[in-house]
Amino acid sequence: MSKVQLYVPPGGYFAERWSKGSSMPPLGLLSIGAVLEKEGLPVEIVPANVLGLGWKDIAAKNKDNKDASAKFVTMLKEGKGHPKVAGSDAELKALAGFALAGGK
Repeated sequence: MSKVQLYVPPGGYFAERWSKGSSMPPLGLLSIGAVLEKEGLPVEIVPANVLGLGWKDIAAKNKDNKDASAKFVTMLKEGKGHPKVAGSDAELKALAGFALAGGK
């Protein structure tokens, strides 16, 4: 079974309550990862912001994973361990396509 990869976005997470210019820890991804692992799925948290990966690097890393888009959409729709993402199938597929196409 291949690992589920959860990416900290290339720009990191920022919020007004944190010091200006400080990145927030990826608590949401860590929570999602914990739920997935509890369900028996292997998980890898990829800190793209720390590793200097851009959207193109993320796309390249997933180019051979034919199920990546479908898994991404299912994860968003089901909301296991995180709030469900509201959107039509077309919108969620577009979001998956954006991430897997290198941010285009």
